[in-house]
Amino acid sequence: MKKYAITNIGKVRKTNQDQAFVYSNTNNISIGIVCDGMGGHKAGGYASLLVSEIILREFTSINTFSSKDEAKLWMRDVINKANTEVRTKSMNEKYQGMGTTLVLTLVLEDVILIANIGDSRAYVMQNGTFKQISEDQTYVNILLREGKISKEEALNHPKKHVIMYAIGNLEIPHIDFYEIKRTKDTLIFMCSDGIYNLVTFKYLNTILESKLPVSQKAISIINDANDNGGYDNMSIVIMEGE
Repeated sequence: MKKYAITNIGKVRKTNQDQAFVYSNTNNISIGIVCDGMGGHKAGGYASLLVSEIILREFTSINTFSSKDEAKLWMRDVINKANTEVRTKSMNEKYQGMGTTLVLTLVLEDVILIANIGDSRAYVMQNGTFKQISEDQTYVNILLREGKISKEEALNHPKKHVIMYAIGNLEIPHIDFYEIKRTKDTLIFMCSDGIYNLVTFKYLNTILESKLPVSQKAISIINDANDNGGYDNMSIVIMEGE
């Protein structure tokens, strides 16, 4: 599998509270992580790093999964563990109120599992079609799904950045799971909101369907986000092919 992870501070923020990681074990099981921290410049960065490190540590301690259900259970357990740790650490005044979004992807032999909390995103390109898989856990997206506002109203809604769920804000995290059949041409694209708020869906589609190496695809998208203002931290994970 071709894979690449990158994070960038952008042009405005003084610190980078995002994290992005991708890793494959010896059994060809791959994991991708994107986190976008919140809760102050120190606390947000610590939360996103803490969650990423816990997930990676737990992943490196396993060899394989006997089934898709076992893999999904592992994802839920490791997210719960990370959530508990963030809540425990946030009792320290320095880290009070910290949290992070999380989009976590686990690529198995014939299936791809995605877990999402917050408003970082997972997309898939498959059979020539590019689409968003995860749904943003935001106040505005809930209003949109319930038909209370239009897509046009959502674009400029005063509460468009209000996140309903994050790692650390509930005792039991609110996790949305998604499942995709894996094919030889499947591409998974994960990113924080610093990307999709500045880069058009059309541009993402064009770059990701190109023949560029995965590293160059990611760098091109980062560059475009910075060219369009770079007002937020930005992170990308790309996982492509077999």
